[in-house]
Amino acid sequence: MTPEEIAELEATFEAPAFWRCAHCREPITGTGHTWTGPLRKPGESIWDQKRYHLGRPDCQAACATA
Repeated sequence: MTPEEIAELEATFEAPAFWRCAHCREPITGTGHTWTGPLRKPGESIWDQKRYHLGRPDCQAACATA
């Protein structure tokens, strides 16, 4: 999917079409391999859970300091 198609889906459904990396804000697509950041707090949405790209060293480093 192109970024434009993703944005259109998100606007249509008023929810993220994909998980977004908490570091670079790009969609996490494909096989969905991610690093999960700090656990969400009670009452927070499932979409509030921070996730990071597994295959990008800069995103991994950001997760380690989260």
